[in-house]
Amino acid sequence: MLFKDEHTTWGEEMNAYLEKGIKEVIIEFPEIEAILKEYDIGCGPCTVGTCLLKDIVAIHNLPKDQEKELMARIANTMDPNQETQAPKVRKSTGATPREIKYSPPIKKLVDEHVLIKRLIALIPEIVNNLDVENKDSRQLVLDGIEMIRSYADRFHHAKEEDILFKYFDENLDIIKVMFEDHIQGRGYVKAVLGALDRGEVAIVYENMMAYRELLTEHIKKEDEILYPWMDKQLSTTQVGELHKQFEDAEKELGISPEKYEKFITKLEEKFKTKESTMNDKTETLDLRDMPPAQRHQKIFEIWNRLNAGETLKIINDHDPKPLQYQFAAEYEGMFEWEYEQDGPLDWIVNIKRIS
Repeated sequence: MLFKDEHTTWGEEMNAYLEKGIKEVIIEFPEIEAILKEYDIGCGPCTVGTCLLKDIVAIHNLPKDQEKELMARIANTMDPNQETQAPKVRKSTGATPREIKYSPPIKKLVDEHVLIKRLIALIPEIVNNLDVENKDSRQLVLDGIEMIRSYADRFHHAKEEDILFKYFDENLDIIKVMFEDHIQGRGYVKAVLGALDRGEVAIVYENMMAYRELLTEHIKKEDEILYPWMDKQLSTTQVGELHKQFEDAEKELGISPEKYEKFITKLEEKFKTKESTMNDKTETLDLRDMPPAQRHQKIFEIWNRLNAGETLKIINDHDPKPLQYQFAAEYEGMFEWEYEQDGPLDWIVNIKRIS
């Protein structure tokens, strides 16, 4: 039992909610989604949402004092008239990521994520200037897809699906989410190849960018939530077995990570050279006379057509801090935010696209 307080008279009701799927709980009590986010538990956007509340708390492995505080806040949200006491805990501001130590086989998977993240960081460059009539341009997309299918899927995901996940109950919702992400990613790849054959640039772009968004969140969930939780469940003997099974699988697959390391390095150098030869183009958007309902749509319309190294300058009649939060949530690591003028009448912000 994850929650029990001797001063609470409705413990059985709380325990019943612990056995409910998180989506069901959030639908009944929407405030709980925001509370979970404060503890870096982002269940709202999840595509499955059937994880039990008790499992979510356990898997995220919060310190005991934070876990007690979180559960007390959830209890008070469910019944504001029944105040549950909890210790006041200083939560992470996100400035200093917690250090996670992985076992050797899990660390191998985390290291593989690094190369995959380098690929998906380049996807905007690959697709922004796609010309389906140009052989080299088409080949660049095909080479990226080949790395996704061979390295990300066969070499990496296969070790998860065929080996790692077998050590656990595959009916656990957190593992179901990972499987579903893999399947969805394969669907995006298939759609890209079909659209490329038909010369449908917009569909190629849409599915490549969707794959990028999916894998970014997928890797974050595995590195920060799933893998640390799995490591705590594995015995020393199982860690050794897992390491040996990974080595055997890699030999059988015969896929060379070094090949894809060279491919990514070459691409990074190519686009870095291209960026360094570009002018620092800036597009200016004055929002002051624009209806508020149209502002964000126009901002992201311009942002999505910017190349790396280019800047969107916005002029506004109030501090666009909520917009900065939206960029941080949707384009983490892809932009630089700089105030050129910080009030009192007008705010001017330069948003530079860095990838």
